[in-house]
Amino acid sequence: MKNNERTILISARIVALVAVGFFAGATFFGWRSHDALGVVAKEYRELVAQEEHIIALRALARASEEDWQALGAYIVRRSDIVAYLENIERIARNAGLASKVQTVESAKDTSLSLRLEVRGTFAGVMLMLYRLETLPYVAFVNVVNLEYVDDGVWAAYIELIAPAYVNDQP
Repeated sequence: MKNNERTILISARIVALVAVGFFAGATFFGWRSHDALGVVAKEYRELVAQEEHIIALRALARASEEDWQALGAYIVRRSDIVAYLENIERIARNAGLASKVQTVESAKDTSLSLRLEVRGTFAGVMLMLYRLETLPYVAFVNVVNLEYVDDGVWAAYIELIAPAYVNDQP
């Protein structure tokens, strides 16, 4: 009977070793597969984030294009230069001023520089400057020189700079 007990004990040890080996192998391969699944899940999350980023960039590009098109309405084009000058002369007339355009220049097809002289009352000159600031175009009053001439007449020498598409292209 001692042999039989010994055989059972050895068999139990072998079964225990096999079970431990099986458990260790299953755990090792389980971790490995878990690690592989973790890597796949991480790569999937990164791809989803990249796709969301691409979608956001496309939306931004569409919005930027729409913004540029809307901005184009406020920038002087070659075809609008005469109307732009006539608008400025009308502003001067409506303010009760005599106006004379001295120079109109294009700077590297990106801006339009206008120098003009206006004469009239001080209030008229100030009204003209205010209205130049509120033109329906982007424009900057760069220089203003005021000079009292005589008898309540003031002369203003104004330099106005406006972004422009001189070649009619943004």
